[in-house]
Amino acid sequence: MRGQFLLDRIDAVKAQILIYEAAVLAVGSGGMASYTIDTGQTKTTVTRSNISTVKTALDSLYNSLASLEARAGCGGSVYVRPIF
Repeated sequence: MRGQFLLDRIDAVKAQILIYEAAVLAVGSGGMASYTIDTGQTKTTVTRSNISTVKTALDSLYNSLASLEARAGCGGSVYVRPIF
């Protein structure tokens, strides 16, 4: 049960990352003046003036993803040492 919960959270965070990356690319490339993120609970408008806030949120999502993957055992560091 706990493992499935973590895997569901990982999927949810990945979906949020894709949404935030789309906003950063749309506004950051200069193609759009603003982009609206609709999470189902809130709507956030991203503009060039607040894109740094969105990038900070994106970094936070990546950190959350790394933590969740480490807890679920589907990521993390592997240390390899020679046996001699």
